[in-house]
Amino acid sequence: MIGPTGSGKSDLAVLLAKSLKGEIVSCDSMLLYKGMNIGTAKPTKAEQKGVRHHGIDLITPRQKLTVYKYRQTALKAIEGILKRRHLPIIVGGSGLYIKALLDGIASQPVKTTKIRKQLEGLEARKGALYLYEQLKQVDPKRASELLPTDKRRIIRALEIYEAFHQKPSEWRLETETLEDLGYSYTIFGLERDRAKLYERINRRVDRMIQMGLINEVKRLKKSGFSVTSRQAIGYSEILAYLDGKITLPEALELTKKRSRHLAKKQLTWFRKENRIKWIQLDDSRSAVSRAKSNILRIWKHANPDFH
Repeated sequence: MIGPTGSGKSDLAVLLAKSLKGEIVSCDSMLLYKGMNIGTAKPTKAEQKGVRHHGIDLITPRQKLTVYKYRQTALKAIEGILKRRHLPIIVGGSGLYIKALLDGIASQPVKTTKIRKQLEGLEARKGALYLYEQLKQVDPKRASELLPTDKRRIIRALEIYEAFHQKPSEWRLETETLEDLGYSYTIFGLERDRAKLYERINRRVDRMIQMGLINEVKRLKKSGFSVTSRQAIGYSEILAYLDGKITLPEALELTKKRSRHLAKKQLTWFRKENRIKWIQLDDSRSAVSRAKSNILRIWKHANPDFH
């Protein structure tokens, strides 16, 4: 089940899991950080209501987790859930993670330190554009997917080419889809009126402050963030506030703005996916219950042998 931030995925997923003897596998790039709870709207133990959750609290904010490694972790969780004769329910809004899990991702080539250092030295002397022009010559397809200023990915692409004599755009070792692995699935997407969704997002940010987001960021700041976790919505803005760069009202407004922009970006991504069965939600008291009933009806029709 997918949907934009603030759409109500977590609550609905728990209800479905309780109805279907399911366990939830998170597909969210921020829920995997330990201690980043309030700002990521991570479901609390009480909100999980006894339903087992996977894919959250995997690493500290100082650590990194590649999409490839996430997929390995998620697939292992799915395998374990099925062995327990439970139903895996994938829940999230991170488009890249969702696509990687569904459709596969190239495995990460081994690091080739010597080649990388040579490329980094070349970039330092001649600039990223010089390397970008080289990439265009050896792999125009991969070059077209990158910005000329994206030196990290340009270097990585050339590293693959130099080390393995293969175009990085054609590098495929682990592209098995879930179907290739023998799994069948149905994708449900949650959608709300855009204006109502933005109102929910704004209110949620206000609640996060009331719940203690500032203290959470203060505590995490002492142990440190990685480059990625530091940029998480809410955390980046509160860090700027704590450093005296912006006021608290400015931090809140920026957090709301970035959250709304994320929701819009997620919806744009999801709209390109024609496998999604969309479920409409509103703010009525019965909305979640009706959505659950609709999903159960559609899913059971597609899986009549499930017990």
